[in-house]
Amino acid sequence: MTARRSLPIYGGVDSGPRPDAREQVRNVLESGVDPVVVAERVGANVDALVAHWMTHDDSGDAKPACARGCSHCCHQRVEVTAPEVFLLARVLRALPNAERDALIAETATSLEGMDGRTYHRKQVRCALLGEDGACTVYAARPIACRRHHSTDASACAAVHRDPTLDVRIPMAHSLKWNVSALVLGWLEGLAHAGRAPHHYELHAALAIALHDGEAEARFLAGDDPLRPARTRAAEELTIYLGVAVDS
Repeated sequence: MTARRSLPIYGGVDSGPRPDAREQVRNVLESGVDPVVVAERVGANVDALVAHWMTHDDSGDAKPACARGCSHCCHQRVEVTAPEVFLLARVLRALPNAERDALIAETATSLEGMDGRTYHRKQVRCALLGEDGACTVYAARPIACRRHHSTDASACAAVHRDPTLDVRIPMAHSLKWNVSALVLGWLEGLAHAGRAPHHYELHAALAIALHDGEAEARFLAGDDPLRPARTRAAEELTIYLGVAVDS
């Protein structure tokens, strides 16, 4: 177990994978590891946690019904951190596709001024979703996409058909709690290492990262080139996620 050096920033119980994730993220960032590489590792850890839960959970919770091509949730607004954006940008640049990049930019433009509720009602299709309903950047997909799940695909399909429905998507409680704890650790580790975990709309941020060849270097130098795409400042996360009580 990692020695605890920093207190939690956000609300909730500071247990499960959260404390270790927070310390490990802080430690590797402060040692000079590339934040984009850290984001990649955290994403892999989320996947590993989900896979372990699927085979070892004995809580009695229903298992996620998600499968390749089940893309109902790929029509929701996705918020990402800067390291996740630049991870995706690296992957996309390694696979040049002018049509795809144009679609990302067009989608970003169409979303200007649109809040999350409107996005949900319009069911805007993710520009990274393939014609077969599968994610074209699955290995580098955002952490929000990795953590989201449903135990009833029919509920997701119903909401996708009619986004005005007042239906709560059922999730496995124990899985949701553990993954959320890990993600809180990721965000807190960023903050403690001096990398404010601002949140950005996926398409708008990715359009900036792909268009501005200097954006990643500016981010690594401490600037925020993605600011125009920001949906939630790091300071707002304390209110959004809850205020932790130091103890």
